[in-house]
Amino acid sequence: MAVSHGQFIRMMLAVALDMPLFQAFTTIQQKNACINILDISYTEKVTRRAKNCNLFGGPLLSRITDDNLTIVLPKISVVCIGETRHLQGLEVKEEFSKTSSEN
Repeated sequence: MAVSHGQFIRMMLAVALDMPLFQAFTTIQQKNACINILDISYTEKVTRRAKNCNLFGGPLLSRITDDNLTIVLPKISVVCIGETRHLQGLEVKEEFSKTSSEN
C-alpha cells in the first residue's frame, strides 16, 4: 500500500497502461482520497523498445536512432482507478470547510 499525491499516481498509471505521460496527466481523474489498485509483480518484467514505448511519446523518442534501446519495467496490472465508493455518505464538517477556505 502507498499513499501519494495525484501526479505521482497518474505517472504510475501511465506506466501500467503504457499511456503517454501528458495524456495521463490530462485525462486520468484523481479525486481526493480516491483509491487506485495496482498489482506490481516483483518477479515478472516487461521489456519495451524505447522507440515504441508510449510513456514518453512525441518528438523526444523520434530522435532515438538505436532500435535496440529497451526499457525494462516490472509487470503492472491495473485493478482499479479512482474508486470513490468508500467516500459516499461522508460529509465535510462546516468548521473544517470554513477554516480551509480562509487559508
